Amino acid sequence: MRNSKENPKVHYYNEGLDFANLGLYSDAVTSFDKAIFARPDCAEAWRKRGSALISLDRYSDALASFDKAIAINPEYANTWNNRGVALGHLGRHSEAVVSFDKAIALSPGYANAWNNRGNAYARLGQRDYAVASFNRALDIDPGYTVAKQNRATALKGKPGPA
Repeated sequence: MRNSKENPKVHYYNEGLDFANLGLYSDAVTSFDKAIFARPDCAEAWRKRGSALISLDRYSDALASFDKAIAINPEYANTWNNRGVALGHLGRHSEAVVSFDKAIALSPGYANAWNNRGNAYARLGQRDYAVASFNRALDIDPGYTVAKQNRATALKGKPGPA
């Protein structure tokens, strides 16, 4: 989306990406808001806004952005995964599992969604499901260090990250 001379949505969307890449998440949210104002049906701007809000620990606002993105385009696995992450931070782990399952249904080789699903199951105390999810993430990406660490934690019977 880099040709932004004539298109304010593209300009503000790209600006938001640049701010997010610099770790300036508040500025990124402002830019994504401007992109959304220019084109409210841009699911990607809503998703990126949600990701920036997660980085600001604004999980309820992030969830609302992901829900808006999903209403526009329900077929993007990354949005479902990020929605699950926001739900996990809100302590809504059962709902997070449903979002991760949707992400996995859309993209079965999405190792990060499998790992996040494992974390949600670990937080629910469902160790067998957690370990199975981490194993699947590692089947997809054998070098996925975080999934290895999370599996080890689950095998010790401890809950994983939120």
